[in-house]
Amino acid sequence: MKSVALLSASLALLVTVNAQGLIGGQNIFTAKVTDPEVIFALDGINDFFASQDDTNNRTFVKIVQATSQVVRGVIYRYKIEVSGGPNGNEICDVAVWSQPWLDDPSLKEQIVGGITCQAKQLLGVAPNEEQEALYAFEKFLNRRLFNIYYVRVKNQPDLEEESSNGEERFNFSNIEMAYTNCMKSTASALADAAALNRECPVDDDTEVQFTCSATVVKKGDSYTVKSHQC
Repeated sequence: MKSVALLSASLALLVTVNAQGLIGGQNIFTAKVTDPEVIFALDGINDFFASQDDTNNRTFVKIVQATSQVVRGVIYRYKIEVSGGPNGNEICDVAVWSQPWLDDPSLKEQIVGGITCQAKQLLGVAPNEEQEALYAFEKFLNRRLFNIYYVRVKNQPDLEEESSNGEERFNFSNIEMAYTNCMKSTASALADAAALNRECPVDDDTEVQFTCSATVVKKGDSYTVKSHQC
């Protein structure tokens, strides 16, 4: 009986290690906004700002990085980009300690180590540059498609940024494209991205038609699509 119990305990440990990585080490993994720990982290970020008398509600933009560390439970460390702050988008570092087997609900998930947030433009890229690069890609793509209605980016795609020789390079992946209710002629005549967002938005329930990856280069005030695949 003791051997069976030890074997069961060993198997349980192996399952945990295989699922989360080696005990004690931090392992990079792909997190989703629907993960309970990510939702808890976002609530923690808003609580953090509320404690500083900042009542602007932060909303999820994307997960920049996520790691897991097996301890007595799992510590999930996130670098999350949020919007809604007075200074534009922010990058927040937050760690969530998950112990789902505990009876006390307040101990099942806990914020550990405090939360730090910094305006994205202070980290090297102004918030509007990413959107302007996507806007340039939308215009580029619509010039090449034989579609009647204007197609736009629906999601916040994955992004890797590079900077060299006076150029900013935006490497986008998993760009979800969806049709708007605007004719191409109407949308193309609008002055800028702000007007396009106002007049030709992508509804939340609009079906994604296809996904793309693209590299957009910014030099000076000009954005150029260097490569793409859809």
